[in-house]
Amino acid sequence: MIALPIQEPVFVFAIVMSVIFLSPYVMRLIKLPEIVGVIFFGILLGPNAFNILERDTGILLFGTVGILFIMFYSGLELNIKSFKKKKLQSAVFGLLTFIFPMAAGFLSGYLIFSLDLISSILFGSVFASHTLLTYPVVDKLGVKDDESVVVAVGGTLITNSISMLILAVIASHVMGGGSGEWYHAPMTFIIFSATVVFFIPKIARWFFRTAQSDTYTQYIFIITILFAVASIGRIFGIEPIIGAFLAGLALNAIIPASSILMNRIGFIGNTLFIPFFLIYVGMLTDIRALFSGWSIVGVTLMMFLVSVPTKYLAAYLTHKFFGFSIAQKRLIFGLSNTQAAGTLAVMIVGYNLELFPRYFLDGAVLLMLITCIISAIFTEKAARSIASKDRLATAKDKDGESEEEDEKFLLLLSNPATATKLVDLALMMKDPKSENPIYPLTLVVDGNNTKEQIAQKQKLLEQAQKHASGTDQATHLITRVDVNVASGVSLASKEFSITHTILGWNSSQKSSTKIFGTMMEHILAVSDNAIITARTVSDWQGVKRMVLILSPHSQFEPKFPLTLTPILRLAVALKTTVLLHSSKRQLDKVMEIAAAQNLNVDFVFQERTSSDALKFAKSNIKANDFPIIICGRKSSISFHEDYEKIPNIIDAKFPKDNFLLIYSPQEDKSVRGNFV
Repeated sequence: MIALPIQEPVFVFAIVMSVIFLSPYVMRLIKLPEIVGVIFFGILLGPNAFNILERDTGILLFGTVGILFIMFYSGLELNIKSFKKKKLQSAVFGLLTFIFPMAAGFLSGYLIFSLDLISSILFGSVFASHTLLTYPVVDKLGVKDDESVVVAVGGTLITNSISMLILAVIASHVMGGGSGEWYHAPMTFIIFSATVVFFIPKIARWFFRTAQSDTYTQYIFIITILFAVASIGRIFGIEPIIGAFLAGLALNAIIPASSILMNRIGFIGNTLFIPFFLIYVGMLTDIRALFSGWSIVGVTLMMFLVSVPTKYLAAYLTHKFFGFSIAQKRLIFGLSNTQAAGTLAVMIVGYNLELFPRYFLDGAVLLMLITCIISAIFTEKAARSIASKDRLATAKDKDGESEEEDEKFLLLLSNPATATKLVDLALMMKDPKSENPIYPLTLVVDGNNTKEQIAQKQKLLEQAQKHASGTDQATHLITRVDVNVASGVSLASKEFSITHTILGWNSSQKSSTKIFGTMMEHILAVSDNAIITARTVSDWQGVKRMVLILSPHSQFEPKFPLTLTPILRLAVALKTTVLLHSSKRQLDKVMEIAAAQNLNVDFVFQERTSSDALKFAKSNIKANDFPIIICGRKSSISFHEDYEKIPNIIDAKFPKDNFLLIYSPQEDKSVRGNFV
């Protein structure tokens, strides 16, 4: 007979994982959001129901990790470029979603519950904060870049920061016997925030640039940063959820959106940490408290009336002020309605300082449950509505652009040291909505030891496939035996209708002839694809700025949009600014293509006054930059020999930096020589 509550660690973990696995299927049967099921199972398993599991330090640990991860991930995933464009909307929503709940909470505390002035202010701050508990829902449904989500996340930073500042000021005042200096907390918060935002990116870039570690070590480093920042903030009186959010913001520009590392961060958090927090919320809830006296019923009802309508009012006014759709209004409300981490933190501190009675804390836990369920329902329905409209618009765009070439990326692999980085490059350049696989290719030149070489190359393909599978990306592995490399690339390109061929750079050679060599010349001679030569010697997280250099007249190449669009996607994935060296007409064309593809890229323009490519490269390319040179093939309208020499400069000056040299595709062989 097993005694309850179960304390055997193996049994406890087995039960929790079973709940995480089964609850989505149960909720789909009754058509409720999945996260609601995890909370309900937490209620049933907890000490206030069937007492199957104890709310011990293990559950508390994983629950705390879960809520910190939610705040960290929302900061990490925030579209900074969209946030800058929507900073007014974010500020307005942040103030509205703070002022209305704060005012209603203060008045109810002061007039209805007869709290003193200090306690009433703290009581109001309970409802002003909120937790982005349902953010994983919008991430899963692919609408995290919608402007309503950007506004909701930006507003969260504002309202939570003010609420936590109020908590810190009041706690300092009360514990200091009423003599605490009120300005200490705001000054500490400002200094702490500035320190995190300034130093964490520098530390991260140094690590990714010098450590040359695998993605497992990188993941441990990121999680270490998260909890180090949260812990240091705690020491200085700043709530860990604020520190976690700031850590995410600080690392936002460092981690590429479609990288293996980002995929691992989201996967482990969404499948383990966040469900543990939801179970913890359920285990905190005591439904029996509603039947223990009218005081808890009354305070829970009042908290509900203070919290939910005021949060909805803030979302409604934001919708009216800025013309958001009905679905976007509901999504903003769903994201901002959840009372969880901040609410619990303020309530516990208020109770420990004897500012709130015990039944306030019980009522707050019940409010957490109610708002979690409401938010889950609103967020999922609104996010699905927005996602379906986006898919419909995308389908219409594809119908209208049926003549556009379907992109397919071929990766010529030969070096195990760079294979995974070339896979990462292809994944970042590829259209994320495309269902096409990437095509890793190994070539064996026919000879005496062909079988042995094929076996060796197969290991290289398996390495690429394993790496790509970390992002749920399909691969189509190709092995070719041919008389030479160029012939094998050409035949594979024709067989699979390839549009872009990516191959590695031979960094051991120095002169321009050796850099390209006969193999490159032969590939260019037999292939009409875009040929992308990549030097990938450092991790992509170390990139600080992209430098895009266009050869003269490259915008007149017949497939210039096909060349440029993957580069723009790469800039978005790397979350970097692009220094563009081109003519004014080329800038206009680049901006036109970016707008047509709905790619939000920040450009810094430096006009090309003459054919000064080498001079520009020597004086403007810096360490940690990512130069990309688009040049034409010989006898094409955009060919200029100086642009093929730029890699020599980069190779000599910055041997640890990545770069790309891209040859524009051609319509067919017959067009070559027509633009002399």
